[in-house]
Amino acid sequence: MTQRDTETLRAFQKWFLSLSGPGLMRIPLHQPISQKDGVVAITLYRRNGYQAELCYIPQGREYTFAFPKEQSAIMAFLGGSFDCDTSTVPNFIETHGRDLVPDRLLEQKEIDPHEPQLEQAHPAMKMAEELRTIDLTDGDKARVTFFSPKGDGVVLVCSFYENDTNLSSMNYLHMISEKCSNSSGDS
Repeated sequence: MTQRDTETLRAFQKWFLSLSGPGLMRIPLHQPISQKDGVVAITLYRRNGYQAELCYIPQGREYTFAFPKEQSAIMAFLGGSFDCDTSTVPNFIETHGRDLVPDRLLEQKEIDPHEPQLEQAHPAMKMAEELRTIDLTDGDKARVTFFSPKGDGVVLVCSFYENDTNLSSMNYLHMISEKCSNSSGDS
């Protein structure tokens, strides 16, 4: 980028809000933001039964989602700090061990997340999408315990919605503890 003026910013804004941009023109009027126990969810999209919420996970607290068995949802890591108890992750690929968990991937690659690398995405974003996505369905079998031990984290929760009841995934979020009892994520 060479120009730093308002015209350049207007062009960027026009692209960002256009159909060729990231698609943020579908933020719903009704309940666009939900908060619970420190987690903030911004509904980026809600249409035709589908919903996508960008969720901020504060550092140091442990959470789980308790979706009903008949409701499907998935959670995809997008950035920041994220760790989980892999014994609670349905269909976790045991052959990879914990190396696929974003915070462990940083340790393995010896990357300091606090070094100023302003434009670098998390290395986990180079992994296949299915390796960064956790299935939150199947009732008790999918009570994934997750947390952000080394800084705040960002995930995308995709779910279905019906009518005006329980629109946000935050309605199914439960804080397990104020402080991570086990910052390594191992049980």
